[in-house]
Amino acid sequence: MIPDNLHPLNTLKLFKYKKEFRLLSNLFLKKKYPRISMFSGQKGIGKLTLISHVLAYYFDSKNYDIASNRILPTSDYLKLKNYNVIYINNNSNRIFGIDECRKLKEKLQKSTINNKPRIILVDDVELMNVYSVNSLLKITEEPLNYNYFIFINNFSKEIFDTLKSRCIEFKIRLNNEDNNEIKREILKKHNLEDVLENKFVYLTPGNRLYFNFLINQYKIVVNDNDLIENFKSLTNIYKKEKDLNLQNLIKYLFEIYLYKKEKLKENYSQYIINKNISLFRDLNDYFFYNLNQKITISKINQNIYE
Repeated sequence: MIPDNLHPLNTLKLFKYKKEFRLLSNLFLKKKYPRISMFSGQKGIGKLTLISHVLAYYFDSKNYDIASNRILPTSDYLKLKNYNVIYINNNSNRIFGIDECRKLKEKLQKSTINNKPRIILVDDVELMNVYSVNSLLKITEEPLNYNYFIFINNFSKEIFDTLKSRCIEFKIRLNNEDNNEIKREILKKHNLEDVLENKFVYLTPGNRLYFNFLINQYKIVVNDNDLIENFKSLTNIYKKEKDLNLQNLIKYLFEIYLYKKEKLKENYSQYIINKNISLFRDLNDYFFYNLNQKITISKINQNIYE
């Protein structure tokens, strides 16, 4: 599992996004921030980190270094987020369901101990099913003005129109130059070597951090000869941990393998697309239906070695 010190909510330094930070902070300070909003963008580009810093500045501006976009260790936000920020994580072995919605509703009916606004952060909202989404939307209709709902859409699946239509959407993007700079800074901060350096497949700073951490923690050797062995090792770990970051790492290792292997083929772009569709269908079926590992490996071998 990813340790707490790598989690975006615990990241004291905000890299880039100064313009977005000013805009969102001003909306909160002027009490014009929408009660229901959505942040959309690729997973790992810093959406949750940006939100966390905006909230840190809002709750305790005196202990936020705005020049360097850094949360100071003395910030009340570090304590308040345990009371005023409800973080719902769908990137785990259990998606937020109807039972959890009932418990959330009961919790929100109680006032906060400090009478400050309460923020409900729903990460990976696109993974929730339609029944859970509808239950959550009913909660947003409650006449409680001090509750703010912030949904985070990581583009892994289509978002339900019923949810998207209720939200003011903020689209977050990161250019390649900023991506590379953030990547270097966060890997240096956590003393991790980048063993995934390649020019074929785009990788966000957050995913690069998580993947390198997992590779280091589980002593995975990243090379083409160990691809299937890595699949076995990582899927065995996934069965215990149920961490979607492991799923994403497995898919990424296969994706860069295909690009390196087939880049010299004629019309290789279409070839890669077709291969990826078939390969990712096999991988998704394996995880979703908990299929037999040996059978899945046989299908994968047919895909990548034929």
